[in-house]
Amino acid sequence: MMLMPDERPLPQQATVQALRSFIVAPSLWTMYSPLATPATAIYTGYALSMGVTEAQVAFLVGLSGLMGVWQLFSFHLGRRVDNKPRFVLAFGPMEITMAAIAILVVVLAPQYRYGAMAACLVAACLIGHTINPIANNWLSNVLPSKHRGPFIGRQMSITTVVSMIHLYLAGLWIDYRQENYQAFLAIFVLGWLAGIAGYVVLGTTPYPHVPTSPEDAQYARRLLTPLRSPAFRRLCLYLVARLMPLQMSSAFFGVYMINYLKIPYTTIAIYTNLSLLFMMVGYLAFGALAQRYGSKPIMQILGVPVILTVIAWALVTVDNASLWLPIVFSVNGLAWSGIFVATSNLLFKIVPKGQENSAYFGVWMAVAAVASGVGPFVGGLLRNTLPEATALVGHDFNSIQIVFLLSGGLYAIALLCAAWLIEDAAASPGYLLGQFRGNLLSFVYNSAVYLVAREDETRATAIRGLGRSGSPLALGRLINALGHVSHQVRAEAALGIGEGRFTEAVDPLIQALADADSDIRPEAAQALGQIGSEASLTPLLEALKDPDIRVRVSAVQALSYLPTPTAREALLEMLQGPFDHSLFPPLVDAAARSNDLRIVEPALAGLKRVTKPVVRLQVINAVCRVLGERNHFYRIATADELARAGLRAAMMQRVQRMLRGSILHDQPLYPELKQAVKQAVSDLENDNDEDFAVQCRHIAEMISGCESLPSQTERAAYAILTYLEDAPSELLSSEGVVFLIVCLTSMARHLPRKQGLNSSV
Repeated sequence: MMLMPDERPLPQQATVQALRSFIVAPSLWTMYSPLATPATAIYTGYALSMGVTEAQVAFLVGLSGLMGVWQLFSFHLGRRVDNKPRFVLAFGPMEITMAAIAILVVVLAPQYRYGAMAACLVAACLIGHTINPIANNWLSNVLPSKHRGPFIGRQMSITTVVSMIHLYLAGLWIDYRQENYQAFLAIFVLGWLAGIAGYVVLGTTPYPHVPTSPEDAQYARRLLTPLRSPAFRRLCLYLVARLMPLQMSSAFFGVYMINYLKIPYTTIAIYTNLSLLFMMVGYLAFGALAQRYGSKPIMQILGVPVILTVIAWALVTVDNASLWLPIVFSVNGLAWSGIFVATSNLLFKIVPKGQENSAYFGVWMAVAAVASGVGPFVGGLLRNTLPEATALVGHDFNSIQIVFLLSGGLYAIALLCAAWLIEDAAASPGYLLGQFRGNLLSFVYNSAVYLVAREDETRATAIRGLGRSGSPLALGRLINALGHVSHQVRAEAALGIGEGRFTEAVDPLIQALADADSDIRPEAAQALGQIGSEASLTPLLEALKDPDIRVRVSAVQALSYLPTPTAREALLEMLQGPFDHSLFPPLVDAAARSNDLRIVEPALAGLKRVTKPVVRLQVINAVCRVLGERNHFYRIATADELARAGLRAAMMQRVQRMLRGSILHDQPLYPELKQAVKQAVSDLENDNDEDFAVQCRHIAEMISGCESLPSQTERAAYAILTYLEDAPSELLSSEGVVFLIVCLTSMARHLPRKQGLNSSV
């Protein structure tokens, strides 16, 4: 019976062990890789020191690539192996040894060294490609689908770190030993030991039982099975279009730096590590992006910087290498990391899971081999046939630089093939590019901190930072963090979603708010308010009845951010209802955001029942905001004594000017009003707070008796009279005087202006 796509053929613990092995083993193989990869600077340098020519290096690169064609046959041979882990453990060290034996060609005459190196390379590649389908089939049936993208990114990032350290130290060692034979010998021995260790790790990894069918025994049928998939065929076509120009130019990168730019191995290692550093970041970022948005848009977008970096190689000279190469290597590392992750992710998505699928990997590697082999051969032929110097647009280019220009132009074909790929539910390139907004630097930093953090407090701070970054790229991690084991992380994730205004997260927040067992319901309500989606209106209205006061407070605050009449009326109705000591201050504060003058009366009525000074200040400030005075009350009330005195005097002078320029100036009551204001100013100057309050009451009574007053003026007068009914005498100097001045300002500001005058008269 065939396994369904979501079934795991291994228990969870065995799956964890297997995935760990598939990180450790490739990490060890990165130390062996320079021994069997002619395109690397280490292998290229060793080959050149043995008398191999530049064109022969390119042919070795092509030869190693062509050996992948063997997987067309080896995937079928691997099916006949009963104990596949034992087979890997037996033949893996043989592959490593055959590649490492190339270090012994020094004992041969110079004319035989190139042939001996080619023979060692062929033997190592044939054995490696015999094992490779088994290993790929192994991983594909171990790796859970929902973890595919992040795992591939994590695997590549860890192997990149190991490679960075190894290549830097190896380059330093070669330069220190002045590129002599003993320097290369030590690196080959170390790589040989690390490569064998990698196969030992893989050979002891749990292997899943994969059911087979009688059709699997038919070689031709198995070989053609992958090609029946349109998605697989198009991905193979993209691979050819991508690899041929890449391999055509990459065969000469090391040669160009060593022979033409005269760059030391240590510097080459530094440049390579710079590229690997960006690749490590890219693996993590693009792994998550591929899982969420699909692989296709990543391959389409990153094709452009790949073309630019290859062409840039043709412009690098001895004079500008120190400026251009760091840029080229950085962009190249970031771009290729995304392409590698996206391609691998799409391949594993296309390959059937839960069955014998080594044929897919065999065909895939054979296609890659042909493209990888033909590219360097074409590059080598061009190197030998092109003139040493060619004039283009007023500049002289050598033959290798011309190869770089041609390969950059040919990569445009890969861009067209990327647009033809088949991937279900993949986003468009434009949509993906639209996700790169917000504070990307904050997103990258907090993502890294979140991944490496060991303490919940650090992780919680990082997840909040991800939300504050406002980057849509952070949304997936934020939503996942709502289910984190730590309450602190869950709470900060909800608050971060609110601060980032992520409307896509409204549904999970509503679910958290409705879940009676959830311990982040207050944070979920607060986040819903910050997002401001109308879809959260009903859940927030329900939360107003919640028995938990924290939830009610958060719901009240959240509703104040929803620009709907329903939310506004709900807050006003609640404010006019039974008095609740715990809910009253935030309720007044929230209702005031609507600037609805109807809240003045219930707010002042409730203020009479509030005794705590700081809470009274909060309520009074909310009333002042509704009266149109923003945060003037807070600004004056919280200033020091001398600053407060100056601000009060300035505002009273402003009240005098506004009254003088208002329509009341021509009214019969104006002389009495003018005298009352003048007396109030005098009482204020002499710190006669009680007398000042009396004059304020008199001013409010006179103005409220006028007809056809603006609503704000009427409510400001009402606020003065109502407040003074039960104003605590002990709080008159600290809050009362300031409140009365702010109300006088609002009352005068909203009076109609006298025709021909303005408030500055």
